[in-house]
Amino acid sequence: MSIKEFLERQLSNMLMIQAGVGLAMGVLGSIYEPEARFGCKAFFAPLIYAFFCTLPGIVGYSAKELTMKQMLIRELINFLLVELTMLSLLYVQGALKSVDRALALAVAVLAVYLVTLLAGWLRDGRVAQDMNEQLKKIKE
Repeated sequence: MSIKEFLERQLSNMLMIQAGVGLAMGVLGSIYEPEARFGCKAFFAPLIYAFFCTLPGIVGYSAKELTMKQMLIRELINFLLVELTMLSLLYVQGALKSVDRALALAVAVLAVYLVTLLAGWLRDGRVAQDMNEQLKKIKE
């Protein structure tokens, strides 16, 4: 994968993560702090979280083709780094007020991560299908 393709994928992932974080903030905020009101600065939180969650994705970059095992190991490391990053940011902000809230936030991070992986997998499948169709046309 070229560095340009990698950066495009990271930007796409960041936007998906931003949407997922916004949704998770809304749902979990409604459950744990329904009376809370936020100013305009709160709109930047999903973007900031998405940016910091995208940074560990650098472990997934490789100029050469990876084996399935290497790819899975890198994906696991990436997930653990994302989880650690998010929980650290939330801890510093004082959002981890109880064990059940910390678990809920950890599950939310996992859910956003899995949705982002699924979206990337679907995107890659579509690209592969398009390439196969183009190769069939060239072959004919």
